[in-house]
Amino acid sequence: MPTEKIYIDFAGNTVDVIDAMTGEARAMKL
Repeated sequence: MPTEKIYIDFAGNTVDVIDAMTGEARAMKL
C-alpha cells in the first residue's frame, strides 16, 4: 500500500527513508 508521505533524512553517504505509515526507517545508499 503506498503511503501519502515519506520523510528523507540526509546524513552523509546514506539516507534513512522513513515510512510514514509504519515508522520503519531503512538506510539507502546514494
